[in-house]
Amino acid sequence: MTEPSSLPPSSPLRRDRPSKLLSAREAVERFVHDGDSVFFGYTSWAGGLEREVARQRKRNLTSVATVGSILLPLLGTCPRLITSYALGAQSPWFLERYRAGEFAIEDYTNQTIALMFMAGALGMPFVPTKAMLGSDYLAPDFYPQPGGFLGENKLRVMDSPFDGERVVLLPALRPSVSCVHVQWADEEGNAAFWGGHGEVRWGLWASERVIISAEEIVPTSVLRSDPHRVTIPGFMVDAVVHMPFGALPWGLPGYYGASGPMQYDFLGGMRTEEGFKQVLDFWVDGCAGEDDVLRRYEERFGAGSLDRLRVDRTWFPERPIRYGWKAAQ
Repeated sequence: MTEPSSLPPSSPLRRDRPSKLLSAREAVERFVHDGDSVFFGYTSWAGGLEREVARQRKRNLTSVATVGSILLPLLGTCPRLITSYALGAQSPWFLERYRAGEFAIEDYTNQTIALMFMAGALGMPFVPTKAMLGSDYLAPDFYPQPGGFLGENKLRVMDSPFDGERVVLLPALRPSVSCVHVQWADEEGNAAFWGGHGEVRWGLWASERVIISAEEIVPTSVLRSDPHRVTIPGFMVDAVVHMPFGALPWGLPGYYGASGPMQYDFLGGMRTEEGFKQVLDFWVDGCAGEDDVLRRYEERFGAGSLDRLRVDRTWFPERPIRYGWKAAQ
C-alpha cells in the first residue's frame, strides 16, 4: 500500500471531504439539543464546550460521565446525572437543592459507567458484571436509589445461564451527544487523543452525535502517519472546534497542567448561590467565547499565567514504532 504521505492525486483517500470546522457557538447550537444526554469526557474534559453549553442555556439535559460537573445542574439546565462522582457535590448549596428534589442522581462506579458506555458502543442492550456484588449498591436501602430516576431499571441481578453464578446486569449508555477535548484533530473530524483514556473511547463511540474541540487543527496526513493514536474517525464526528486551552480548568497531556486557581474559582464559587453568580458572570455569561475566557484568565491570574501552565517536562518514545507490513515490490 502506498504510504499516506505519497498518495497519488487520483487516490480516493485524496478526495476533498467537507470541513466540519465550526465555532463553539455554532457547534453547540446545531448539535446539542434540549433534552439531550451529554457526555463531556473525563480525562479529556471539554471545559470550553461545557461553558458554551451553559452560555446557551440548553434545557432539560442529563449528564452522563464517570466524573460529572455540577455547573449545569446548578444553572438549572441539567436536572439529572448518571455518574460515579459529581465534582463539587460537597457544595452546601448543591446539597440543599438536591435534598429539595431539584436534581436526580444515579450513582454507579467508575468501572460500571465505562462498561455501560462499552455496551452502548457495541450495540448491546446491557452488560453483565460482577462489580457491585456484595456492596451497598444492591442493599434494600439503596436499590432503587433514593433521589434517583431510573428505579429498578438502574440494574438487575440474575444467575448466569452458563455457570449459575450471580451477575449484575447494567443498561447500555448511549449519550445523545459527546463533547470531548483532544490534542489533535483535522478538519474532517479525525481526532487523536493520548494520555489516560478512561472511558473516553467508549463514550465517544456510543454517542449519537460528537463535537470535538482540539488544541491543534493538523493536516490529515499527520493523523494518517500515526493511525493508532486516532481515537475517533471523522465519519463519526459532527463538528470540530479549534480551541486552545479548551480543557481548562483541567489539564491536557503533553500541553498543559490543570489550573489550581481556576479550579478554586469554580469549585469554591459553587459552594454558595452568590459565589455561583460570580462564577457565571466572570467565566460564562461575561465571555462571548473561549477567547474571552483566556483573556480574562490572564487578567485575573497575571500576564503569562497561561504560559506557566504549559508542560515543560516531557518524554518521547525511546524507539519509534513502524507501521509498514509489506515489502517493497
